[in-house]
Amino acid sequence: MAKITVAGNVFVVTSEFTLEDLKRVERFRPDALTLKDEEGDPTFIVKAGCSGGIMSGAVIFAESTRDGRKAACVTCKLPEIPENKDVRDVLADEIGGIITNLSKIEEALPAVLDEINAEHAAIAEAIDMA
Repeated sequence: MAKITVAGNVFVVTSEFTLEDLKRVERFRPDALTLKDEEGDPTFIVKAGCSGGIMSGAVIFAESTRDGRKAACVTCKLPEIPENKDVRDVLADEIGGIITNLSKIEEALPAVLDEINAEHAAIAEAIDMA
């Protein structure tokens, strides 16, 4: 599951995957980064972009953590927190569904990345160098 960290007046959503992993999946299996409804229409997407953000139907990662893992992350301003509310409760209400959808996509990504990497290795092995 993606991690949420609060620092000062911002929160950071950190993926389990690197930005490069997400870009690789986006290039070779873009449907793996999309949740769809019964009619096949997209309801939620994950992207690697040049500017990050979180909205009801998408998470766009544009940065990586600086901790050596280089996990994809996005930093957002905290919403207004009423005096009598805990920041955790407000964030759970505001972005809980988004994090749930992100987690659904992330659960499937290890198998998708394994498949992409296996295909890449097989193709690379089939290339003769003259």
